[in-house]
Amino acid sequence: MPTMFLFIYFLMMPAIIIWACIQFSAIRKIGIVLLCYFAGLFIGNVFDLSHIPPADLETFSGIMIMIALPLLLFSLNIRSWFSELAGKALLSMILAITSVTIIVGVLTFFYSERYAEEAYQLAGLSVGVYTGGTPNLASIQAALDVNSDLFAVFLAYDTVLSLLFIVFVLTIGRSVFQLILPRFKQQNESANNNGDIAEIEDITLYKDLIKPSYLKYLLGALLLSIILFAISFGISSFFASSMQTAVIILCITTFGVAISLIDRVRQIPRTFSFGMYFIYIFCIIIGSMTRLENLSFVNGDIFIYVGTAIFGSMLLHALFCKIFSIDTDTFLVTSTAAICSPPFIPLVAASIKNPSVILSGLSMGILGYIAGNYLGISIGLLFRSWI
Repeated sequence: MPTMFLFIYFLMMPAIIIWACIQFSAIRKIGIVLLCYFAGLFIGNVFDLSHIPPADLETFSGIMIMIALPLLLFSLNIRSWFSELAGKALLSMILAITSVTIIVGVLTFFYSERYAEEAYQLAGLSVGVYTGGTPNLASIQAALDVNSDLFAVFLAYDTVLSLLFIVFVLTIGRSVFQLILPRFKQQNESANNNGDIAEIEDITLYKDLIKPSYLKYLLGALLLSIILFAISFGISSFFASSMQTAVIILCITTFGVAISLIDRVRQIPRTFSFGMYFIYIFCIIIGSMTRLENLSFVNGDIFIYVGTAIFGSMLLHALFCKIFSIDTDTFLVTSTAAICSPPFIPLVAASIKNPSVILSGLSMGILGYIAGNYLGISIGLLFRSWI
């Protein structure tokens, strides 16, 4: 497939999916996010994309996220978040990190006899990636001297099982965990903030993105978002490559939060919907990079290890949140921030129709990025001495 056609597909397919969801209620029930993933899986597994380096697709998907984040933040009520949600989000993230560490410790105990050396390496990789994200893996691999074969298998299983985790969260996750966790209480101030809840609930508002009366303001917001991305990228160049992704997201989030305090920017209509469009492009790209042949697992033990680390820590995290009365929505975004990474936070916020928790997920995800390297390497070395 020609590269130009592929990128046009990435850019235009969300519009087609949104149109179909508006026109047909049956399709709308599936959800835009899952349809975008399916569109990506289709193009990536039916057509030969081997001539396109995966690094190029990763770069393009990263650019979509970095442009989307400021647009999503522009309309949010930051003052309300600090007064109502910040402390609860931090506690939930600490509980998520604790849960991962406990589950990985138990797994290391059971796996230490069969996989003497690999057990502590798997522990370091798991704690690092499920508190910080994939960018942490390279430095942890080097620090713990993880052999390339084990690393490749771990990464393949992590990719597939993390996708299953996201699908679960986006579909039935909220309904399941609301059975044991309290519901999110939407405060009046944030609920009435520039109609941001309505922007998620009413899919027909996407039609406003092409109206001239909205478009001129949205293009200005897009230009501002690109400028913030460029500045953040420039700042990240002064840091080590392993930290650059975290630095870019930290800078963009900080700039987006600061600019959202300007009333004129916060009142630009439909910036949230506009940002979500770029998130949908990201979903299609990620889907196109997922190869179904990765489902042909060859190492059942490591597959079970990775699956237990992801879903076992999620269940333990939910139990802790039950004890500390943390609501379902905060639990879901912080769990996603830990197990996946900040770029997936807007997807979860959209699926649960609650943009108020976006900043909780982003800020805790950044905290995880920073802590992931330290925790992964420290836990790996600790378990090595124990084994």
